Amino acid sequence: ACVFTIAGCVLMISNNVTFLVIGRLIVGFACGASTAVVPLYLGEIAPPSRRGGIGTLNQMVINVGILASQLAGIALAKTFLWRLLLFMTAAVSIFQLALLYLIPESPRYLVMKGKENQARSSLQQLRDFSTAEIELDELVEGISETSKETQHSIWSLVFNARYGLKVLVLIACILHISQQFSGINVVFYVS
Repeated sequence: ACVFTIAGCVLMISNNVTFLVIGRLIVGFACGASTAVVPLYLGEIAPPSRRGGIGTLNQMVINVGILASQLAGIALAKTFLWRLLLFMTAAVSIFQLALLYLIPESPRYLVMKGKENQARSSLQQLRDFSTAEIELDELVEGISETSKETQHSIWSLVFNARYGLKVLVLIACILHISQQFSGINVVFYVS
């Protein structure tokens, strides 16, 4: 949120193309970081039965936000208020910063760090008190079982014939590469 605030201020006060490009680069960095971090956090705090839905909702809200910003851009681009549109980046992130202190840390992360009491408190903020204790026990058990498993590198998973992931990884890589070459990210984030 801090990076979005800085970027919004740089964009709003920009008086030449250089500052606009710098602001857009900062926004691009922040978008990339939040695209990776937010789904991870949502997946860790969501109840197991609702993880898929919450992950999907996150992506839907991103697309609704892109639509809203495009519509606002159409309305404000032809007036002297275009700087207001650029300031909205900072305004929304200031709101996010204010709310940041209300969200609990990830219970899974806290359990992995050995802070079970803090994880219990975090789960109680997120769930009913009755289900928090049960879920904490499941988290502790799951993390201890995971730590006992043998560690595999990415390469061993991909190239080991037993897992059969070569074709799946190849298809996923081709899809991601073709998406980058299609330019759709530029259309979404730059226009």
